[in-house]
Amino acid sequence: MAGDGAGGDRAARGTDELRRALGIGFAELNDTLRAMSPPLDPVSHAAEHEEALRTYLGLRKKELVNRLRWAVLEDFDARRPMPDWPSVRALDWITAPEAWAYTMDTADTGVLEAHVEEQLALRLGRSVPLPRSGERLPASDQVRGANFRTITSLAAELVVLVRAAGRSLPAALTGDEPAQEVTAQLEAAGALDFRPLSPTDVVGWLAALGQWPDGMAVATDPERHGLSEADLKRVRDAAEHERHERERKRRSISVGGRNFDVYSGDFTALTRELDRILHSGSAPGITTTGPLRFTDPRPQPERTRTTGRTRGRQYGDGADNGLTNTQREAIGYVGEWYAYQWLCAHYPDRMDETCWVSSNRRKAFPGPSGDDNLGFDFRTGSGSRPYLYEVKATRGEGGRFELGSSEVRAARQHAGNDHWRLLVVTHTLTPHQMAIQVLPNPYGKRGRDRYREEGGALSLFSLPTDRVMVRRCATHEAPVPLREVFNVSTQQRRCLVGSLSCRTRLAARRGRVGHDAHRHPRR
Repeated sequence: MAGDGAGGDRAARGTDELRRALGIGFAELNDTLRAMSPPLDPVSHAAEHEEALRTYLGLRKKELVNRLRWAVLEDFDARRPMPDWPSVRALDWITAPEAWAYTMDTADTGVLEAHVEEQLALRLGRSVPLPRSGERLPASDQVRGANFRTITSLAAELVVLVRAAGRSLPAALTGDEPAQEVTAQLEAAGALDFRPLSPTDVVGWLAALGQWPDGMAVATDPERHGLSEADLKRVRDAAEHERHERERKRRSISVGGRNFDVYSGDFTALTRELDRILHSGSAPGITTTGPLRFTDPRPQPERTRTTGRTRGRQYGDGADNGLTNTQREAIGYVGEWYAYQWLCAHYPDRMDETCWVSSNRRKAFPGPSGDDNLGFDFRTGSGSRPYLYEVKATRGEGGRFELGSSEVRAARQHAGNDHWRLLVVTHTLTPHQMAIQVLPNPYGKRGRDRYREEGGALSLFSLPTDRVMVRRCATHEAPVPLREVFNVSTQQRRCLVGSLSCRTRLAARRGRVGHDAHRHPRR
């Protein structure tokens, strides 16, 4: 009768309809089905009961939440934290009892009401139902919005007040966005949903949560703390100076100890400094000449099965962590500028500014703006088989970089030769340490020889100064642009592990230096 899949469902519905037509009780039918030989699957109304309960709760949510507010209002007024409140008010924890599935034909309003009342009382640890009336409270959404605005306008001034008083900032006020943290703390304590909070109320709740300096008056009036407006102004001015300094650092890069504001996109001063570095010989890694060599293979250490990490130090030095997009783009430009000079030294008869084909060329030369969808940054040589170089730059000694879908496409197109190559520029912002190394096409013969299967999905190849791990895609083509992520270390005496993975996500904005060593995720 009842079986697996759709056929079983149809049989169960047919049995249930027949039962109704014959006037047989629902629980009685299921008892009969279980008692048969062989026993048959009982009919379940679990889905219907759960739907009925969700509908009941949806129609009465505001009423139920107000009753909950009345029930715990005393705790709010006493500033007793209520960590369960955010989940309690959601009501999604109330579910239909499992026993209903096989014993109850229909969960009517009376049954649902009784069940909800019981669950609410149990959740609050009460022996009696929740109150059905109480003090007139503002609508929940209105009071929450008002309290959010109060905290947003107050939090920064609380930071000033505490600093002016010579106290250490509590954790809730230490971050860059204290309003968000204070809101989160009070939200988690259930303090935003009952009454409008005054500034003093906010401080009172912070004190109750251990987020106000010990011994400091629970007040926002500076005079209560022995402070004048001049005291506050000194702290505000210092904070504003710190903010401007942080912003200046976020929009600048330092090359050889000199700072350059790159936010505007005008790289004139930066390029002049790079020219000076070149002509002074301060970056020997640019002008080093000799035969162009790829890095040779070297054995790799084992990887632990439990963590997937190489024994010893992990890949990547994290030097590019925390960079802004502006800084990443600037480091990408500096890396390409170094790469251009390096290529000119190695191809003196074939290299000129027209060989620089990415959009970064426009920052150094007049003429065409360049194209970041080609899959490479430099094209050296003429004819049908020029050499193509893709540049990756990092301010550290190595780490992770990304290939966009156009770069992957170009690399695969030239997998049968060594004409598509990677130039990895390390220590980009430290001229005397800057180095450029040539890596082979990961999809070419030279690169494939360095792969080994690992865990069924991973392949590895190792270099004397690099180790690159590749995660292969399930398909060669994807319906949206992909980014493939390489991890590379270019240390001389120690090797770090990295990875190339295929991810089905849109390529990042062009010209970015990724985390940890990377540039140009192209579309």
